[in-house]
Amino acid sequence: MTRGLAAGRSDLSVHIVPCRWQVLVFLLAVLLTECVRPIEARNTHHNGAPFDTLQPLYDARSDSRFRTFRHSHSPNIVELSTDPEFTPGEEGSILLEIRKTISGDPGGVLDDWNPEESPNYCSWTGVQCNEEYRVTGLDLPEAGLTGVISPSVGKLTTLEYLNISTNGFTGSIPSELGALKNLTWLDLSHNRIGGEIPPALGLLSSLTVLSFTNNLLTGSIPEELGDLSNLVVLELNNNSLSGELPHEFGYLSKLEHMVLENNYLEGAIPASLGNCSQMQYLILGGNLFSGTIPPELGKLTEMLFLSVYGRSESGPDQKLSGAVPGEIGNCSSLQFLEFRDNNLLSLPSSIGQLSNLWAILFARNSLTGSVPAELSSCTNLKWVDFTTNRFTGSIPPELGNLTALEKLEFSHNSLSGDLPVELFNLEKLSYLQLLNNSFTGPIPPDIRRLKLLQNFNIGFNNISGPLPAEIGELSELESLSMYVNKITDPIPAQLGRCSKLRVLNLGTNRIAGEIPVEAFDGLMSLEVLHMDTNSLEGEIPEDLAFKLPSLKVLFLYSNQLKGSIPSSLSLLTNLTDLYLQNNRLEGSIPEAFSEFRDLITLHLANNSLSGTIPASMWKYGCSSLLVFDLESNYFEGTLPSSLSYCSNLQIVRVGNNSLSGDLGLIDFSKLRSLTSLSISLNNFTGGFPPSLQYCSSLTLLDLSRNKLSGKLPHFPNTVLPELQVLSLSQNNLRGPIPPWIWSLQKLQVLDLSQNFISGVIPGDELPGLLSYRQTSNGGNLSMPSNASSCMFLQFLMTIKGQESSYSYILQATTAIDLSSNNLSGYVPPELNTLVALRYLNLSRNQLTGPIPSVGSLRQLEQLDLSGNQMSGSVSSILGSLGSLGILYLYNNNFSGPIPGLLTKFPNSSFVPGNDGLCGLPMTKECTSSTPLNFFDAPSPGGDTSVLTGSLTPSTDSNISFQTGDDLEGGDGFTDFVSIIGLEVGLAVGFLTVVGFIVFNRKVWEFMFVLPTRRAPRRVYNVPYGLYNPR
Repeated sequence: MTRGLAAGRSDLSVHIVPCRWQVLVFLLAVLLTECVRPIEARNTHHNGAPFDTLQPLYDARSDSRFRTFRHSHSPNIVELSTDPEFTPGEEGSILLEIRKTISGDPGGVLDDWNPEESPNYCSWTGVQCNEEYRVTGLDLPEAGLTGVISPSVGKLTTLEYLNISTNGFTGSIPSELGALKNLTWLDLSHNRIGGEIPPALGLLSSLTVLSFTNNLLTGSIPEELGDLSNLVVLELNNNSLSGELPHEFGYLSKLEHMVLENNYLEGAIPASLGNCSQMQYLILGGNLFSGTIPPELGKLTEMLFLSVYGRSESGPDQKLSGAVPGEIGNCSSLQFLEFRDNNLLSLPSSIGQLSNLWAILFARNSLTGSVPAELSSCTNLKWVDFTTNRFTGSIPPELGNLTALEKLEFSHNSLSGDLPVELFNLEKLSYLQLLNNSFTGPIPPDIRRLKLLQNFNIGFNNISGPLPAEIGELSELESLSMYVNKITDPIPAQLGRCSKLRVLNLGTNRIAGEIPVEAFDGLMSLEVLHMDTNSLEGEIPEDLAFKLPSLKVLFLYSNQLKGSIPSSLSLLTNLTDLYLQNNRLEGSIPEAFSEFRDLITLHLANNSLSGTIPASMWKYGCSSLLVFDLESNYFEGTLPSSLSYCSNLQIVRVGNNSLSGDLGLIDFSKLRSLTSLSISLNNFTGGFPPSLQYCSSLTLLDLSRNKLSGKLPHFPNTVLPELQVLSLSQNNLRGPIPPWIWSLQKLQVLDLSQNFISGVIPGDELPGLLSYRQTSNGGNLSMPSNASSCMFLQFLMTIKGQESSYSYILQATTAIDLSSNNLSGYVPPELNTLVALRYLNLSRNQLTGPIPSVGSLRQLEQLDLSGNQMSGSVSSILGSLGSLGILYLYNNNFSGPIPGLLTKFPNSSFVPGNDGLCGLPMTKECTSSTPLNFFDAPSPGGDTSVLTGSLTPSTDSNISFQTGDDLEGGDGFTDFVSIIGLEVGLAVGFLTVVGFIVFNRKVWEFMFVLPTRRAPRRVYNVPYGLYNPR
């Protein structure tokens, strides 16, 4: 880096000889006006909060060393400059040049920058001058100004202070600022300034404070900033800076405060930072640093804050790794230590030397071994976070010595054993997170000592026994989560003393009996109640709503509750989520449910509810409703027309009921947010609803197992662009398949089976199924972000007469089921282009011709061509499909030998029917006159014209076949010689291989000895777990 740039810099100031009358006018103006007018306070906000309420981690402006600067530069004009070349009006002209580039001033802050009304520019708002009328400061923060920074600022060569933070400036930083050799404070933070940081700023040798926080800066950090030998504060956080951190920063010996967080800096942390001996705040988090933590940081004995957290979304090669160096224990002044979201492996024992530490945050790393007991020496600790690591063993009882501790987080580790009694010595503890470990034993009565505990989460463990009655003494408790454990009843009545409790989650435990409503007395603030997946019996208490008037979320699903749904639940006016599915509830939906105004999700599936869906259910509107699930009940009647007013609905599940009516008359056009519609297993009649074409967000559409009739409508080929699952099976639909279905580019599953569909499927339209043409790595099926959403991607398909359920759909799962229709003709060869196809069922149609070439369908798992009139030989290419696990070709007219690679399939794959097939696994042996099947199936012969009710290949197909005639040409003598030659060749080859094995010890040992030593057990997987029989 060049360090001599400053020496070659020319003076940019311009001197004009003043006239006497100008000096007199200027002096008069000085006497009549005040010297500096400060900016009025304004109500300026950042991210929704007033700036005066924000609490920064460290604010250099609050440091007394920097506060004195502004007060020491207030102008005190007594006499004019004695410099004969100085013109008092010169810098006023420069200020007017700066004013020209400010395009917005809604508050009129710069109204007095007017030489006609206020000739004394030193009195202008935000301007500071020295006794010689030279501008030394521009202080315009939070002024609502917009525009760009004028290069003319560089002409104010005596400028020492420049603060235009928290405005709306755009553009870039002028390189002319490098001429301000006297500048000590430069604050451009909280604007929208873009571009790169000019290297010329490295010439500002007097600079002590440099802040560009919260802008749009890009590019790398100039190494020239390492020349700022007087720099004390450097803030470049919350930009888009990239590249490596310059090792020249190690020259900044006076640097105390460096904040570079939330950028895209990468590479290693420079070891040279260890030379910044005055460093107190080193905050580098939210970047892409890699490598190890430099041990040289241990030389920063004055450091108070060290934060180098990673980006949670970055890859492992963009995180810090290795062990935390033991030298970190030398940072004896350290109070705050943060390395979360990295890939660190271990902590040194020297961590116990940090006696001033009050926060240690290592969440989401790869720390292994036991929790270091040395932490107990850090007696000032208030916050310990080791969430999502790989710690094993138990919580060290020595941690009970951390009596100042307020937050303790060990969730998502592999800790085990009982909770140590010493843990309950932490009487200041307010936040205890032990989620997802392997803790055992009961909750001890000693928990009553945690009087300040507000949030306790010990879900996903093996905690057993009932809740202790002493938990009622936790008067500050707001959230208690113990889901997925082995908690048993009874729930103590003392729980009702926790009057501040807002969240109670006891789901997935072993709580039996009736809902312990007596334990809810006093829980007037409870908003969330989870008691799902237990063994609760009896009815839902009628007075539940009276005891829990603030309830917003009620989870009682997957129990054994019976009786009717109490209408008093409608009194829960704040209720947003009601989950009552998978119980034994009876009766109808209470009419009083129309009182719900903020309901978001309603789950009543898998009960014995009956009656009609109340038409008045949404009389107060339903704009908040997202999920409406009544599946698997006994509801009758039709879908109320008012459902169409729930414009934000995303999921509708009413399948497996007894609903009826003309589905084609229901208006779905207003449900533009609808993603999943399942109304299968009902009695709906009419045709395919034409209004569905406007549901552009649909992902799953299941209208199967109804009484729909007529032809599928013709829509534009651009409809339903997000559709991934289309199931219309077991209806009475007729006619051809319209072209728009073959244009659904994200379609993964198509089931039109058991209808009366006919017509032509042109082979050249199959490539329109884009997702079928992509491999598993390129599949474009977007899955729900959480597992609970997967339950709505459910529908039924019939595989070989057995009902199977898709419980979820994974990426690039593609299926076509056109079975049990009236399709005829040949299977088009373009089928071979659907390389992502996994399940193909064309059974029980009237298809003819041979098996098409399917050599490209490497992911095919199930192929069913049974129950047709197909003929020719069985292609040996089928045997090369390694994923093929289910094959049905029976009840056709295939002939010839079964290829050797297909002998793994059972006899039932080929019979009954196919009387001409021979060889294993058939009982019929092949004779010497049976042609060997070395080639693919013969191509279709005869007329291939398009027929009504047929599948026809594309006329421009380039796929060719080796025909059977090519194997049978020539006379009898040639055939005889060919056969004899083939048999002799096979015999000679066999003897050669046997001899090589017998006389080569290594080959013999590899083939017969090693397999007996380590024979692997073959695991047969059903890929993606899709087809699970119910």
